[in-house]
Amino acid sequence: RTLNSVLPSLCKVLEQSVSESRLKDSGSVYRHTQLYKLQCLLLTNLGQLALDIGLKERDLYTILLAASPYLSMKQPAPLQEQAKLLFKTIASINEGVVWRQLLSIWSPTLEFTSPNENFQSIKLYTNCSEASEYKKNVSSLLEVFR
Repeated sequence: RTLNSVLPSLCKVLEQSVSESRLKDSGSVYRHTQLYKLQCLLLTNLGQLALDIGLKERDLYTILLAASPYLSMKQPAPLQEQAKLLFKTIASINEGVVWRQLLSIWSPTLEFTSPNENFQSIKLYTNCSEASEYKKNVSSLLEVFR
């Protein structure tokens, strides 16, 4: 039941609400809304849920897709931090799916050499702009794999 109905619903909430939190800085009243609290709660707990019920690659990828926009510098800092922790938690389950998702968001180069023997080197078709809103968070997460 969790995989078929609950997980997709939780991820859908994250996907649909990301535009609401975009560009809401620390002085915004948005941080006092129920939607913001729900976003924090989901980003904080989805990783542990994945661990507890033993999610596999496809479902982990679904979570990562929903959480990826929260790695943007245009999201409130607490949501960015929770998204980074979520990626780290999922990496403890399956490093490969996290590594691939991070590189699909932002990469320092179009040809990426594997940081360790667990991953293949790949050619990328992604954003490698220094001005990317994802650069800071994705590059810090990629350091985890070095």
